[in-house]
Amino acid sequence: MGINYITLLRCNPTNRTWDHTIWVRYPTIQGRIPLFYSYNVIPLLLFLSSPEYSVLTTKSLPPPQSISSSLVSLSHLDPFFAIAKVVVSNRTIANNGTTGPQPLMPDGSAADPASIVFSVLLANWTGQGSGQVDYAGAATDQLEYLLYKVPQTSDGAISHRVSQVQLWCVLEFS
Repeated sequence: MGINYITLLRCNPTNRTWDHTIWVRYPTIQGRIPLFYSYNVIPLLLFLSSPEYSVLTTKSLPPPQSISSSLVSLSHLDPFFAIAKVVVSNRTIANNGTTGPQPLMPDGSAADPASIVFSVLLANWTGQGSGQVDYAGAATDQLEYLLYKVPQTSDGAISHRVSQVQLWCVLEFS
């Protein structure tokens, strides 16, 4: 297991200046980011480094389709898009050669891989990968996996687990 760090500059919301650096530490196993860290790091990356792309922004949606030169020069979105690229590029291999509807990453949970889809959608929206990575196809496969492959309750609620119908309520408090 290796250790990697993501460096983020925190934006002061009052005067929109960068006031200090935040280091986010996460492990890699065989060069891959474990799923648990991916879906926790993605919202953090956006919220702290590029609030205009965060779902917590006060700006209207959709977000800008072209990335501002200031964000490109500071490389704030690089770790965010790197996670999306690794996940999408490796999903068929990670899912044992599956094609068509499949989770973005193999996991016993139906919900956890889907939590990465925002980074995949944003990578597609902003034209990352220059057409070499099929972000739209990966997002479509994830959606169809949830809608047609994951167990559902009799009234249509999508199960949290893949192996059996389970409904979970997960809350985070700080």
